[in-house]
Amino acid sequence: MTDAPARRPGRFRPSRLRARLDAGDCPLGFHCFSGSAAVIEAAGAGGLDFAILDQEHSPNGPAVLAAAVRAADSVGVDLLLRVATLDAGLGALLDCGPAGLVVPQASAARMARAGALARFAPAGARGACPVVRAGGYGVADWPAFAAEANRELLLIALIEDAAGLSEAEEIARDPGVDALFVGAFDLAVSLGLPPGELRSAGLLGPFEAVLAAAQGKPVMASAGVEGSDYGQWLLAKGVRILSCGADLQIVHRTARRLRAELGSRQA
Repeated sequence: MTDAPARRPGRFRPSRLRARLDAGDCPLGFHCFSGSAAVIEAAGAGGLDFAILDQEHSPNGPAVLAAAVRAADSVGVDLLLRVATLDAGLGALLDCGPAGLVVPQASAARMARAGALARFAPAGARGACPVVRAGGYGVADWPAFAAEANRELLLIALIEDAAGLSEAEEIARDPGVDALFVGAFDLAVSLGLPPGELRSAGLLGPFEAVLAAAQGKPVMASAGVEGSDYGQWLLAKGVRILSCGADLQIVHRTARRLRAELGSRQA
């Protein structure tokens, strides 16, 4: 009896996020600030489609990313990485096998640089190595692998300041950009507004400008953790991908609610 070959690790399983979009559904995910592989695994088991591992505001290094990708793959979730910097070290992070990148402070120039760093030649300048996890630890057909890697990578522009807002249409025209993510908190700070929802008076106009600039590409936003009303409003406006808050935010708010509701009843 011949043993069946083991499933090779690596990125190339069908993208859950892409499949949801292609079916006309709204992919749902969350931001992972804790770096916990168990939280990512539990969220996927509960039905979410993607997790965004944060490196911009959290100390989640390459080892954390490697564990997070494995956890995400175990439950069929797309692991996206919100990167801290755009430099040659990006290749090593992609070699772990995340589904894509979320690029903060997006501008046309930064997205072009991200695409060049994240894709193999001839589309970019990412370093090539056949024995990494993203390649299943042994790439037999490099041209086919590189072409598939370039095609499957999700590149999401996080528009969160006045500069990105002014270049939203140019960002959307970049064929390497897959989606535009409107970052409400940073955008409000950049515009000198109090942080709030995208339906607030000062942010509604900029938000609608990004929707108009997207030129058919999916727009993403955060619906927070307060319930479905705001999320339904975002969907009605044309948002196609929703992040439902952050893991640490969910834990913190749940703890405060439980303390308020039950704390006074302690013996």
